Amino acid sequence: MEQDGSPDPQRVTEALVAVGTLLREARERQGRSLETIATATHIRLVYLSALEAGELRSLPGQVFIKGFLRSYGNEVGLDGEAVVAEYRDRLAPQTEGPPGTPTRRRRGRRSPRRRLRFLRSVIVFVLLVAAIVWVVHALTARRTKLPHLAARSSVTRTAQGAAQSIRSVVSSAPQAVIPAPVVVNLHWGTDATNGQAMGTYSVMGAASLDVVVSVSAACWTEQWVGGQLVTDNTTLEAGKSYTWTGTAPILLYAGNPGGLHVTVNGIAQPALSGTTPEYLDFTLVSSGK
Repeated sequence: MEQDGSPDPQRVTEALVAVGTLLREARERQGRSLETIATATHIRLVYLSALEAGELRSLPGQVFIKGFLRSYGNEVGLDGEAVVAEYRDRLAPQTEGPPGTPTRRRRGRRSPRRRLRFLRSVIVFVLLVAAIVWVVHALTARRTKLPHLAARSSVTRTAQGAAQSIRSVVSSAPQAVIPAPVVVNLHWGTDATNGQAMGTYSVMGAASLDVVVSVSAACWTEQWVGGQLVTDNTTLEAGKSYTWTGTAPILLYAGNPGGLHVTVNGIAQPALSGTTPEYLDFTLVSSGK
């Protein structure tokens, strides 16, 4: 069963086994050992081994797992984002149809290709109309020795109709979208692996993350960027501010969250409280999520 939005551990294990098998097979096709992958990605060997074997208990929280999958996938020649998407798709709840029909997994968000296909169709159509106009004009030029008023009138109407069709197609092309203002949504939950509190800051309408942490009381932290450990067992000093920027997910494990004041992309966030360690997860999301 799922509680507080956390995925079912059994489903997580099954998803890890499936995706881990894909990663292991890609690594073995390259003739590489797990140790070389650990060296290249800066991910601990015990975590990589747990990913391939689907050993959930040996892995940290979901944010770390997705970062590990992304880095491992890119290293063995797979699309890291596609690997994470496959993992998420396998975690998605099953949708049930009428009795007697097989269940199927909820589809993930499709890549936005329809607009590109539409624009290509518009360009082909415009070129086709322009070719027709050119042919009509060429035929008219050849017949200038025997001008006929009715023929010229017909050609003129054809050219006008073609021009009107071009204007109609161009006017129906998608208009530029005005960027939406930056929005930061904060959601509190618990990590599926160790049950500790996790605050997720979802940033919409921004090209990159800009996280500023002002420290009023010393706080021990671990800092992860894109699923990779950047600093381990670091103390943020009181009276100072620390800044992290980029597009990769940023994760802080704070031992004294009450001593931190967080600002995300220029927007001050609600004050944190308490001295119990907490995860602070900062992630860019699209406005469609």
